Amino acid sequence: MAESRTHRDLVAQLRYWIAMEFCDNDLGSVFVDDGDPETGPTPPRIDGYQPDVYCQVTGTDRVVVGEAKTETDLETERSMHQLLAFLKFCELRRNSCFVIAVPWYAERTATNTLGNLKSRHGLSNACVVVMPQLHAAALVLRSTGG
Repeated sequence: MAESRTHRDLVAQLRYWIAMEFCDNDLGSVFVDDGDPETGPTPPRIDGYQPDVYCQVTGTDRVVVGEAKTETDLETERSMHQLLAFLKFCELRRNSCFVIAVPWYAERTATNTLGNLKSRHGLSNACVVVMPQLHAAALVLRSTGG
């Protein structure tokens, strides 16, 4: 399936934000599924799904899984299964975190969707960060000196 420009932008912003927040700005340690061989290896599959971004934080057992979702993709059946797989993965790994990047107008939907999944499946320990696009863009500018 072809990726939308919005999705590609969210993935790029997610990659930079995770590198800045968890990996001392080391983009090389952040695996990204963006179709560009120059960005390095792609993330490993998690329960059959490949996240957009994946980072094993150097020197720790912490993993950060990142996924970008457009508003129309956020509540599809496939996305629900994918998000649940990523939440379960993070639930089982101490100090790990799932980060979802969405357009700013989908922030509330993403927060509610993930909260409902966590509640229904008993995933109270899964760390979740919902990152709206405008916030992400500001962080990318800050990290690149823009």
